[in-house]
Amino acid sequence: MKLSGLQIGLISATVLLIVLLFLVRTKPDLTEVKIEASVDQQIDSAIAMVNGTAPMQGIFLLRDLAEQHPENMRVQLNLGMFAIQSGQFDKAEVRFNTVLSKEPEQPEALFYLGFLKAQQGKKDEALELMMKAQQFAESEELKREIEKYINDLNS
Repeated sequence: MKLSGLQIGLISATVLLIVLLFLVRTKPDLTEVKIEASVDQQIDSAIAMVNGTAPMQGIFLLRDLAEQHPENMRVQLNLGMFAIQSGQFDKAEVRFNTVLSKEPEQPEALFYLGFLKAQQGKKDEALELMMKAQQFAESEELKREIEKYINDLNS
């Protein structure tokens, strides 16, 4: 499947919007153990750095956190999303597969892996992942964005 420039632009804009929606709604769970809260705070700081004036410093912090806390799927998910933004699709795919191996119903990881499959021309796999993402998405806003992407893939 060959995507037109308009479709690629729409896909990129949708991915960026979903990244922003995810980052805005992501908040640490206050019931977590104190150490985990500290990790979440570090993730939040790293995300702010990436989106601010020190992107590489933020990425390095996220990588360090991923090494120190390999069980933390939030850091893996964010590294995957930033890998997409920088065009490192192979690294992003590894990150999303890591998340899905631990949390198979994680809607953002399903969505982004579907996005990557679409970029690889694997439309059927992309649609399957997108539909699973939509099924598990809790936010109505996220569900609508996924629906738009599914429609774009089907057009």
